[in-house]
Amino acid sequence: MCGRYTLKNKDEVKKLYGIDIKPNYNVAPSSEVIVLSSGPNIMKWSYSPSWAKKPMNIINARIETLNEKPSFRESKRCVFLTDGWYEWKRWFDWERRENKKVPYYHMNKNKIIHIAGIYNDNGCAVITEEADSKFKEIHHRKPVLLDDNEIKVWLEGDKCFAFIKAYSKARNFINEHSAIEISSIEKPFFPDLPQDVLSTCIDQYKKTDCWGGPIQITEQAFNSTVEIFNYNGLLQRQPVYSEICKDIKIISYF
Repeated sequence: MCGRYTLKNKDEVKKLYGIDIKPNYNVAPSSEVIVLSSGPNIMKWSYSPSWAKKPMNIINARIETLNEKPSFRESKRCVFLTDGWYEWKRWFDWERRENKKVPYYHMNKNKIIHIAGIYNDNGCAVITEEADSKFKEIHHRKPVLLDDNEIKVWLEGDKCFAFIKAYSKARNFINEHSAIEISSIEKPFFPDLPQDVLSTCIDQYKKTDCWGGPIQITEQAFNSTVEIFNYNGLLQRQPVYSEICKDIKIISYF
């Protein structure tokens, strides 16, 4: 997890993002923090969904369940700027018979570290994942760290996330409703088609089970789609599957 971090390298922040900061050696939850979204922005490090009657003050969100929890359905993506973060290792002092915590500070030679985050109008939260072997001895969770080439992928993933959420919602509706119910809603889009014919088409379409299975884009499906766009002269350059669907770690959770 991540409960405290630093942002003290003002020269590097100025160089990368053109903004002036005051060095902060103890950025704490509920404080105003600098994050990247459409650009550098100031947000409160404390996330609450808009529908919550009381502030939930969420500071960390698990990437594994980000798409499942109602609290995060309205969230957008951001990136936290830091040059190090703190974790506390818990241990039991047998001599004194008491629990203790030892702070550890993670840094990368004073370079700016980019951490994946989410936000809404109320504030933002750090995204965490299961810690790997380098960090696990100290804590079982760690922030999702982004390389320089992953920052844009993470931020632009909002578009992918919005599409998949819309697709998922439409797929669930189709699977949960009959062809007659769906045709009554779709009829205005097909004014010249009798509703019974439309209903039959939808029923046959549902039987192919093309709206079942995992939400994913296989390379074969991707290439077939590209062929269709090429046939209709809609592409100015040839997209490559490995470039567009390259970051499985980041995209697959959404």
